[in-house]
Amino acid sequence: MVKFVRASMKGWKYAEEHTDEAAGIVLENDATGAQTEEHQKRMMGEIAKLTAGSNGALDEADYKRTVDSLLKGGSDPVISKEPVGAFTHEITEAALK
Repeated sequence: MVKFVRASMKGWKYAEEHTDEAAGIVLENDATGAQTEEHQKRMMGEIAKLTAGSNGALDEADYKRTVDSLLKGGSDPVISKEPVGAFTHEITEAALK
C-alpha cells in the first residue's frame, strides 16, 4: 500500500507540474474519443488546485465529513455505521519517507 500511495503522490505531483502532458496522456488513452484537449487541460488545472501544497495526507476533518455524508443517506445510506480504524496517516507518513 505504501508503494501504491507513494507512486500515486508522485504521479499527481508530476501531473500538477506538467498539465499539458498529463492532459495528452489522458487523451492518448481515451478509447471512446469523448475527451477533448481543452476539457482535459481544464480538468488538470482543477486537479492542480486540489493537490498544490499538499503532501498527500487526508485531512481528518474531511474524512469525518465524508463519513457523515455517507451515513446520512436517508432510507438508503451508503454505510450503516462509522468505520472503525479506517482513518490513519500511517501509510502516507511511510510513503513520504
